[in-house]
Amino acid sequence: MGRWEVVLFIKDNSIEAVPDTWVKKNHCAWPKSSKNIKKLIKNRYKPNKTEFFYYPARILGTKNYATLAEAQFKLPKATTNSDLSTTEDEEKKKKRKHLIHLQD
Repeated sequence: MGRWEVVLFIKDNSIEAVPDTWVKKNHCAWPKSSKNIKKLIKNRYKPNKTEFFYYPARILGTKNYATLAEAQFKLPKATTNSDLSTTEDEEKKKKRKHLIHLQD
């Protein structure tokens, strides 16, 4: 089964979840036509030079995701933080330690 990446398109600073096969050497494929983009992503359509542009991009986080839904879930966090590998539990622990330290 394929994997999914959360990528940042450098030129316009936009973020999207895409199939891992769309990402190659600091570039990400993106359909030339805006028709059916969601369907192409969901169905993991194989990019080609006729129907896709290749834009400079970088992968956000250190892992890829098993499902499109899991990658899309990270999109809001990606708009404010490029480190997607931190989980909410880890963030809560960091905040809690900080608060405990302040109480000493």
